Amino acid sequence: MMKMPSMTERRAGSSTDRRLPYRTLALCACLVLSGCGMFQGKSRDEALKELAWNYAQDGIRLNVQADPMLNATAGQPHMLLLVLAQMEDPNAFAAYARQPERLAELLLAETAPEGILDVQRFHIAPDSQREINVPRVQSARYVGIAAGYAQLEPARSARLYQIGVAVDRSGWVVRDYSAAPEALEIRLRLGPEGIQDSLSMRAEDTAPVQPESGLVEFDGPFPAPVIAP
Repeated sequence: MMKMPSMTERRAGSSTDRRLPYRTLALCACLVLSGCGMFQGKSRDEALKELAWNYAQDGIRLNVQADPMLNATAGQPHMLLLVLAQMEDPNAFAAYARQPERLAELLLAETAPEGILDVQRFHIAPDSQREINVPRVQSARYVGIAAGYAQLEPARSARLYQIGVAVDRSGWVVRDYSAAPEALEIRLRLGPEGIQDSLSMRAEDTAPVQPESGLVEFDGPFPAPVIAP
């Protein structure tokens, strides 16, 4: 003969049934937390430590505004040679920027001297404004500007900039950080006898442009006439 459960046993069983969903939720929470520990994302410090200074096609943007009396001598404006140098170590540029003679060496260098990763040369006309995009070379962390004024004084003719780093975070349950060099924008205002204003900032992202097929117009006796076979 089957024995019927007593009232106390029925209450105990009912209480156990009510606690079961809570125990299940607690177990799931433990499993989630355990999983987070097992699959923990990269921390901010780890992302910065593993940062790679890779090549970037539009890594440096130079905005130049020249005074009408640029590089003036004897009351007349002249063209100005502008050199953009990229370095991994800022001391490499500082060694040239401390003395006029060394700065002149950098301005006249046809190739990147020792300690300098890359050198780009530009000729700036008086009363002109130019926007120049320069690729950031591999391993470059600093950018130096040297202006070849007639009266070459490092304090008025040289500037040094550090390339910034952007740190991004992704994920909700598991936070994962990533770090990458920012595009550097430099705004130069070139006066009659030296650099008058020099600002640097993170360059804004530019929207991609979809190319269209068609004739490209440029100066010269082109396009050449088509000769039938």
